[in-house]
Amino acid sequence: MLNYVQGIMLTALEIICCKIFFESFGKKRYESSTRNCIIILSTIISCYLVVLALYNKFIIKQILIIVMIALFMSVYVKVKLIKAIVLSLLFQGLLLSVDYLTLWVNLSLFKSLADINESHLIGASMITVVSKKYCYFFNSCVNQKEKSEIKHRML
Repeated sequence: MLNYVQGIMLTALEIICCKIFFESFGKKRYESSTRNCIIILSTIISCYLVVLALYNKFIIKQILIIVMIALFMSVYVKVKLIKAIVLSLLFQGLLLSVDYLTLWVNLSLFKSLADINESHLIGASMITVVSKKYCYFFNSCVNQKEKSEIKHRML
C-alpha cells in the first residue's frame, strides 16, 4: 500500500514539474483553474495507470507516456502537438537522467538494491524526493528566466 501512495506522490511531483516545464514554452490555454486542475489530475492518473499496467515494458511505457503527456499538455498549454511531443521527449529525458543519477547515488550510499528495499527505504525515498525537487527547482528557474526575458523585451 505504501508503494502505491509513494508512486502516486512521485507521479504527481513529476507532472507538476512537467506543467512548469511546459508553461515555460507557452501560455495556459484556459484561465479556468478548475479546468486546468482537471487536465493535470487526468495526466497524473493516466500516467500512473500506464506505469502500473506496463511495469516490465520500459520502451512501450516511455513511448506511451511521452505521447500522453504531449496530448494533455497540448490541451493545457497553447503549443502545437509536434512541439508538445518534442518538449515531452525532452522532459522525459531530463527525468530519466535524474532517475539514473538518483539510482547511482543510492547504490553508492547503500550496499545494494535489496539492502535499500529492506533497511533503507526511507533514506532512499528521501534521496528520490530531493532529486525530484531538483527537477522542480530547475524548471522553476527556467520559467522565471523566460518570464524575465519577456518582461525585458516588452520594455
